[in-house]
Amino acid sequence: MATDVKDRTARTREVISDFVDVVHARDYDRMRSMLTPDFTAEYPHTGEVFDLDSYIRLSRDYPGGPWRIHIEERVVEGDRAVCRATIENGQATFFMACFVTVDPSDRISRIIEVWTTEVAPRQSEYRPG
Repeated sequence: MATDVKDRTARTREVISDFVDVVHARDYDRMRSMLTPDFTAEYPHTGEVFDLDSYIRLSRDYPGGPWRIHIEERVVEGDRAVCRATIENGQATFFMACFVTVDPSDRISRIIEVWTTEVAPRQSEYRPG
């Protein structure tokens, strides 16, 4: 059983790396093949939910590209991964936390992305100094 989880974890890690390569290559046909037909992407901070076609369209048509993804941190266990990434195009920088589920056929079935930009810390009674 432990070997199965190790194998699944290794495959999930590879799928995530391959997906980042596909995004950098802007290979939307390959992107489609890496996502399940019932794929969903959720942006909890905006309330948006994307299906397979709308996610590919968003990726392809988002202004300001090409964007580069730098995975700063990744935790993978079985068919689930959590990544912290910086995304930039030379003019703008975004930060993202991403939760990914990979199905048994090694395709991504769900992504939850939470995005933010660089902002100055707020002064508040809850923060020291």
